[in-house]
Order: sequence, then structure tokens, then C-alpha cells
Amino acid sequence: MRFSHGELTSNKTYLNTAACGLMSTETLAAVKAHLDLEQECGGYTAEAQAQESLNNLKINASQLLGCHPSEVAFTDSGTRAWLRALESVDLQKNDVVLTSPGIWGGNYFTLLQHAKQRGVVVKPMPELPNGQIDTKRLGLELTPAVKLIEVCHAPSGWDLWQPLEPIVSLAKQHSIPVLVDACQSVGQHRFDLDSLACELLISSGRKWLKGPRGTGILYVRKSWSEKHSPLGLGQHQANLQQGELSLSGTAAQFDLSETSIALRLGLSVAMSQHVERFQHANPIQTTALCNWFRTTLSKLPNLVTPNFSNACNDQLGGIVTFTHAKHSAQLIATHLRNHGIEVAVHPARFMPLHSASQARGDCIRASVDDHITLADLERTVQALKTLPN
Repeated sequence: MRFSHGELTSNKTYLNTAACGLMSTETLAAVKAHLDLEQECGGYTAEAQAQESLNNLKINASQLLGCHPSEVAFTDSGTRAWLRALESVDLQKNDVVLTSPGIWGGNYFTLLQHAKQRGVVVKPMPELPNGQIDTKRLGLELTPAVKLIEVCHAPSGWDLWQPLEPIVSLAKQHSIPVLVDACQSVGQHRFDLDSLACELLISSGRKWLKGPRGTGILYVRKSWSEKHSPLGLGQHQANLQQGELSLSGTAAQFDLSETSIALRLGLSVAMSQHVERFQHANPIQTTALCNWFRTTLSKLPNLVTPNFSNACNDQLGGIVTFTHAKHSAQLIATHLRNHGIEVAVHPARFMPLHSASQARGDCIRASVDDHITLADLERTVQALKTLPN
């Protein structure tokens, strides 16, 4: 598997996969080839010629997520997937939606709109000091009024993940549907959604999957799609039978009817490569790199890192965050970019309910994916040591 990462940035270190991963050579080639074909024979003829490859799209996604191909839909972003999922939940006045501390700001704002327009009650789930959901206290919150639990599996600006299994298990005991935001964990974590049994899960295609920007994935459990659908259906997603709307009862009714075929073909390649990677990857190696990086950063003067000494390795992904006692996150990001190292500034406002992030303020977010080496991280540490006093 050849990645553009090494070819395009041979003298640089790219630590911003959490924003947008760098596509593999094969993924990029698939996108370009179909765009060339569209220019040659037109969009619909090109789509017909690519049908065999398109048929693999949901198969690759199902293998990636551990579910049936009919339970997967595709959108143009993780955000759109989240909105389509939320549309299928019939929220009424006084219905309660429980949200996780690390909910993405845009998703939270949408829930606040539901609160204003429909009278929905939006409540954060009880939180531990380390940013995780307090599952013991959560059980006391699960009343009949709760109609949806939203869980951001891997927060965009915090190292520690949420424990999905106990949260979903609690929800099942009370027949409450669960919507999982896995934008930062799909591509890092091997899912088995058949066993997890959440109703809905969404992901961006552009992040850890390293698919094209403008792609999103939506998992819809069969038992959910048989009874629920989003607003807005394409001509091929429903039928009229004796004047009544008849739906397919599958995730296909959540698909966007108009889309970029080139981007979907690129996403299919990216997902296929990740399925192969999960079969041969050594996650211990990446975990060890992240642990080394966090430990080394904590020893640098004026650098401040969260304390995750009590966390298990499977609760920490490839996102590493830190701040500086004297310099702003923006200054540090600029300093590192001048040294050929790309990181992200993660504003605290992106996770408005996350107490630890709000107390900390804007931070630096570095993404350690499976193509980052120890030499890349050592180079980053050396650059940080040259920050002005």
C-alpha cells in the first residue's frame, strides 16, 4: 500500500489526520480516474460503467464496521450523516436527549435548535473529572422521558475515549436508542456493530480512513430503519402504493440521492485498505508511540499535558493534546509549521460541554496515525524545545 503521505511530504511531518488524512496513492488514483471518465462520456454513463466497483462500496463498509451491507448509507460528510440520523428520531416536546461531554459543537448547536423550536430538553450526561461519562450516575438519568442518547466516542480535542459498551448496554435496558459519533474512531478502532447493537453510528470519510473530503458514512441498524427514516427522500428511495409512501426499510433510505461518484469510489478504496490493515496491523506499536509521545511531552518545560496515567491503552487513541504555559496554541502551531510539522489548533469552543477542555482552553492537537514513526515524533519534540522562552 503506497501512501501520498510519504511522496508529497517527504521532508515534513503530518500530524493532522484528525482533521483530514492524506489519501493513499490508490485512493487518489480512483478519484482522478473516474473524474476523467466523466469528462469523457458524461456523469451517468461513467456511473453505469463503474457499477461493479460501486457494488463493493457497502461491502467494504460492512467489513470495516462489522455489520450487514444493507445497514450502511453514505453522505457527503460526517455532519450530514449525523443530521440524517437525528432526523429519523421523532423528537417531541419535553423529550430528553442526553449528550456526551465531548459532543462536537455543531451537533450540540443543532440539538439546541431542537430545544428552541420543538421544546426538546437537551441534557449533558454526568461526567468524571477525566472527561469520561460517569456510567454509574448515568443509570439514574435514564427515565422514560429520555428518547435519545448521543455518544461522541472519541472527542475531537481530548485524548480519552468514551466506553461505548457499558453506555449502549445501559440504554438497551431502558429501550433508548443510541447515536454514536465515531468520526474520530472509525479508521482507528475495529468495530463490531452487530455485537455493539447501537441504532445509529456516523463517521467522516476524510479523517482516519484517509478517504476523500466530501464523504460520510452512516450505519443504521436494521431494526431501526424498518421503522424510521430521515426527512428528504430521493426518487429511488421510496414508492407510492395506493397513494401511501412505501419505504425500503433499509439504510438505503438514508443515502443522499445526489452525490459524487468519484469521491465514493475513492472512499471504497480507502475502506478496503483499512480492512486489510486491520488484518495485518500491529496496534501495539502505534499505542507505544502515542504513550512515548505523551510521556516525553509531559517532561518538556512549560508544556502541559492531561494526566491519563490511570487510563487503559484501549481508551486512548491517536489524538495527543497539550498546551503551553507561556505561548498560545496558535503560536505553537505556527512555530511547528515553520519546522515542517503540521498540527492543529483545537479551540475549546469546539467541545462546549467538556469541562476539562473548557478549563484548559485552546490546545494543540497532534494526530499519531499508523504511518507516523518515532523519528517523526522525535523531530516534533526537538522543534518544541526551540520555542522561545
